[in-house]
Amino acid sequence: MKRLSFIIIVLVALCSCKKSAETLQQANQTVATSNSVALCPNSIICTISDAAMVQRDSTLGNTPLYTSTNYGNYPVFKAERWFAPGHIFESRSLIKFNLPANFFTGFNFCQAYLVLKENADLNSFAYYGVNYPYIINQPNNKAYIVRVAGNWNQNFVTWNTQPQASITNAALVPAIATSSTYAPGSDQPSVNVTQIMHNVQNLGTDYGLAIVLPANALQNAARQFGGSGAAIPLQAQLVFYY
Repeated sequence: MKRLSFIIIVLVALCSCKKSAETLQQANQTVATSNSVALCPNSIICTISDAAMVQRDSTLGNTPLYTSTNYGNYPVFKAERWFAPGHIFESRSLIKFNLPANFFTGFNFCQAYLVLKENADLNSFAYYGVNYPYIINQPNNKAYIVRVAGNWNQNFVTWNTQPQASITNAALVPAIATSSTYAPGSDQPSVNVTQIMHNVQNLGTDYGLAIVLPANALQNAARQFGGSGAAIPLQAQLVFYY
């Protein structure tokens, strides 16, 4: 079995979707949310229990940097890839939530959404020379939410030790337009992770979720959201409708 960094290569197949298909998925997601409220009027909001970020800086001709660094309870839940002369910088994040107490013993739900709020990384300049990646033109910054399939600890996990993951029912985080006129705080997707969470329930064990970029995204891309160390209004939430 391969690590997340190798398994994610399979996402290349998912990246063949046309922009029109992504737009349709966004429209269907909105309809699904409305239907969830109508068919299952009750909801429960799950807060973060654990979160971590792993990264590497692949310097040409040298061993990648930061691959053995643990960043602890990092406040930004993000996926990004940045190209600079002699460098390819990459990061991705893991997250777990406090699931309902009866999640594995009879909790029935119609829909599950991962609600994300933009939380720009204050370390962006140190990483790749810009204070705010959203003002840089990113040709295609779509990302995916995938199910983590192995255990991890936020105080020890690194790029080299990141757990396995499953791309089954990977959930799209639709691309957004970025430019010098980008309105800060606009990146606030609600991602339909219903199938992923049904998989978690059926398997009987929860290792959390990860946000990753497609393996063939050969251009600058950064999606940055609130992790457990962010201000409470910006922290990611997992919402179940039942």
